[in-house]
Amino acid sequence: MINIQHFKQVIFSKDSEQIIKEAKEVYKYLLFKDNRVDLYNEIFSTLDYSLILEIPILYILYCKLLKYNKKISKLEYVLNDINKLDLSNQSESEKLFFESNILLCESYLYKNKKNCVEFSLEKLYKSLEKTETNDYILLFEIYYELGSIYLSLFRISDSLLYFKKSKYYILDEYITANIIILRLKLNISNALLMKNKLSDYSQELKKIELFIQKSDLDQSYLIFYYDSLISLFFYKNNKKLLIDTSNKAILLFDQCLNLSSFMPYIRISIYLILMNELEQSKILISKIEEKFKLLEPPPKIRFFLYALNIIFYYKTNNINMSKIWVDELGKLFELNYENEYSIAIFYANFLLENNNITKAEEINFSISDFISSSDSDILKLQLDLLNIVIEYKKGYKNKAILNLKEKLFLAQKEWNVGIFLNSNTILLNMINEIYNESLNKKNILDSNFLKEIISYSNEKFDFNNYLTEKEIEVLKLVEQKNSNKEIANILFLSVNTIKTHLKNITKKLNVNTKKNAVIKAKEFLLI
Repeated sequence: MINIQHFKQVIFSKDSEQIIKEAKEVYKYLLFKDNRVDLYNEIFSTLDYSLILEIPILYILYCKLLKYNKKISKLEYVLNDINKLDLSNQSESEKLFFESNILLCESYLYKNKKNCVEFSLEKLYKSLEKTETNDYILLFEIYYELGSIYLSLFRISDSLLYFKKSKYYILDEYITANIIILRLKLNISNALLMKNKLSDYSQELKKIELFIQKSDLDQSYLIFYYDSLISLFFYKNNKKLLIDTSNKAILLFDQCLNLSSFMPYIRISIYLILMNELEQSKILISKIEEKFKLLEPPPKIRFFLYALNIIFYYKTNNINMSKIWVDELGKLFELNYENEYSIAIFYANFLLENNNITKAEEINFSISDFISSSDSDILKLQLDLLNIVIEYKKGYKNKAILNLKEKLFLAQKEWNVGIFLNSNTILLNMINEIYNESLNKKNILDSNFLKEIISYSNEKFDFNNYLTEKEIEVLKLVEQKNSNKEIANILFLSVNTIKTHLKNITKKLNVNTKKNAVIKAKEFLLI
């Protein structure tokens, strides 16, 4: 563990040899520990910049701390001073080249300068082919960071390639910190999720579980594992395990006070809402909002927090509050949303919910080229579903239904239910229509797969108000195999009145027969 006060004393002693020795130890721990904010605030924020430029390892540490603390403009300024350093030591020079170019890539990525990112990556790749360094920590970090950069660019195959290369250097005696190994394993599993390979994703998480059992990890780090596990349960529609794991994650909440744990809890809350676990999600949302007041989350986290509020109010039928948060998200999007592709799709879906087709199409157009060129299958599927809803809203209903059937068929191979929940009621109503069709005639789609998707639609909250008490009473008697005449006698009504009730019921439930009305009513626990 880093002794910050001791390191501070060494730096102010101005003993170059001792500073270099201590800085190398700090650098090693910096890969593994979450004490980067303290290091920056207590030492580097007030350190004489000329001293930083005198010692390359201090310069690297300073740049990394600027990155970790999201001071990107300052980082770009400092990276321009690299030529002021003494680079007579060959190994130090090579290390600095790799480190500075990785940092440049990350700063370009943060500012959405994708062409600059590609140029820096090309330089790095050529240099890696030529390097003869045996610095395992450096090589581990380069490959790990490259994997992370490609993951951010949604170039998933490249990301997996570099993450797997970095695994080789875990064998070195220095790379023994369990937290960095856990992060690497979780990044590999997340890349598999983005490729929509749920079976491989599940297998990778089982390996991570075994690793955690053998490790002495701090409990607060388990939130990142629970986050990945809950994502699997959401997509595979394992509601019981999702709730159980969410409860474990909530118990860890007070131990996770840094910004990096914000996103897992927001994601878990969204999954709980989409699975209609509103009470549990409400508890978690209140905790997140309390933490939000104490910290200053970057725009990325704000995007997801606004999305969380939109979904919660929409699911609880507070449409006015939902629209207010949609407007707030729109204001944030006006600043920059190009890097937030999944949130852009989410926002467009809610614009369609509010019949704002023009704005939804505008967002769709702005992100389509990038997503199409990526190899994130799950992101491409989300975009395809958005396009299907736009087609439907513009009146091309038959074409939209046909395209949706194709996507459903592909998704049912991995039993990916969750991808359809994270959309809008328009899509769910279309799936409901396809499901009703599957009850009446043969279909290549599995009706159980469709049934699992529509069981989470907003209809679950509306039906009790939708059907009158008398209509529910009539349905219960239909379920008991009573004829229209028998139902009329039991309820002291005319047969024509019963027929009118049944006509209203089938229309409200969007089915063709009273038999299917009973089936659907049972699905939504109305009878």
